[in-house]
Amino acid sequence: MNNALDFNGNSNYVDVALTCPNDPTSTGAITVEFWSHVTNNNTDWVVFHMTHGQKYTDDIALCGTDITFKKIVWRYGTQNSSSNLGLIADFKESYYGTWVHVALTSAGSGSGGQSIYINGKQVAHSDKSEKPGKAFTRLLLGATLVEGQIPPGGNTPQLKMEDFYKGKMDSFRVWDHVRTEKQINRYKNAELIGDEPGLVACFNFNWGIQDHPSVWSLNDWQSMPNKRKHKILFSVDQQIVLNQSAEVTELNSSKLPTSMRDKFKSESSPLSNDVTVSVIDDGTTWKVVDGGTTYHVLKEDGALDVYNPQTRLFSVGNPIIKALDNGEMHTDLKEEIDGKSSSPLNATAKVSKLSIGKTWKIVDGNATYYVLKEGENLDVCKDEAPLFSFTHYVIKALDASELHQRVKDEIELDGVDLSSGYSVNTIEAGTKWEVEVTV
Repeated sequence: MNNALDFNGNSNYVDVALTCPNDPTSTGAITVEFWSHVTNNNTDWVVFHMTHGQKYTDDIALCGTDITFKKIVWRYGTQNSSSNLGLIADFKESYYGTWVHVALTSAGSGSGGQSIYINGKQVAHSDKSEKPGKAFTRLLLGATLVEGQIPPGGNTPQLKMEDFYKGKMDSFRVWDHVRTEKQINRYKNAELIGDEPGLVACFNFNWGIQDHPSVWSLNDWQSMPNKRKHKILFSVDQQIVLNQSAEVTELNSSKLPTSMRDKFKSESSPLSNDVTVSVIDDGTTWKVVDGGTTYHVLKEDGALDVYNPQTRLFSVGNPIIKALDNGEMHTDLKEEIDGKSSSPLNATAKVSKLSIGKTWKIVDGNATYYVLKEGENLDVCKDEAPLFSFTHYVIKALDASELHQRVKDEIELDGVDLSSGYSVNTIEAGTKWEVEVTV
């Protein structure tokens, strides 16, 4: 946040033309994101107001506060609609005096409702939403457009600006679709390059900085020279690192992954061909029904845990745990034990599971090792004395400034090309990293 717009709270605002995604022929889905540092907390204020034409209308996209009810408000749709489908709010006290990232989503007339995210976490949601009746052509930052008094001899109210925002604002973006929580978190710290799918407009507020655009729309950006000299900068955390993308994608599509079907066959009982999969919580929880039996699948600690109904049956996703559950020694774990122990493991070392997905025993001659899953790590003991803690192999690669293939796949799923080069910087070892991609 080295460069940002600073609003004085009494007269500053930005008024720009904007082609916004709420075309009446479409659902009108939208995501608006920005960084905000608010300094006034005792008056109503508006971060942005989208409208069309030069007059006040009922069609609106607006984020601001309602001081009476101490709420931050996200309204998208028809302002005077009796249904108020496009209005949600959340308590605002935590948004003052510090930089926060705000993301506002609405599915418009489609399914999905609308949400408010603060620093990447959903704080308000409604299953209902609506869209405005006309496409927006005007964006106001830092104030709202309202009808004033009718002048003497006239019959049309004068328009005026009010509810001025006091504070700083940066990285204001508009998308033509509902961004997921994962996308919001991945790119909230990113400086975008301009050709991201669905990006309608972006305001970086980097005036005077060499090789950086300031305010642009897609039409402006397409004609800007040397745009490919910029870089993408975004954060990677455990939520991204430990996501089992292939299996999760299948489950979210109501399909049972082959790896999970195979695990049922070896660890529990074979499933029939009439299995149904339903999503309980997108990306984290699913229900699997096979005849009269119901199973639940939960994404926990980088793996997919299967329960029936409360008993944990097995885990899918972590290859080291999978090998140990199958009575096999994974190469990565063996190399770590060989390096930390006084003598390498023999090829005849026997692996047995004591608790599926949680605890295992390795017997190698007269030596006995125990492996315990603790959070993201595997703790290894030799003859009950702690030997070392084995860091998740993807996290280990990131701490070594390398991208494991799983992370590469996750990044490329969002359309980012890594072929021109990248660098990995550790922000907090084992927890958070920053990836800079050359484009």
